Amino acid sequence: MRIVFDKNVPVGVRCFLTKHEVFTFVEMKWHPQLENGELLKAVEAAGLDVIVTSDQNIRYQQNLTNR
Repeated sequence: MRIVFDKNVPVGVRCFLTKHEVFTFVEMKWHPQLENGELLKAVEAAGLDVIVTSDQNIRYQQNLTNR
């Protein structure tokens, strides 16, 4: 599974996912001010399977159905 950590996720969490490809926001070279909608589009365009975020409001701000 290909996983990306949003900028608000501690990089240390990566050690618990050793069987997966894990990328950080910085490693993807995404703009630091990327908004949630654009971030989701970037994740999909990069062919990533999962985004890990600590943003508790994303489900209210974005339509996640069919994603």
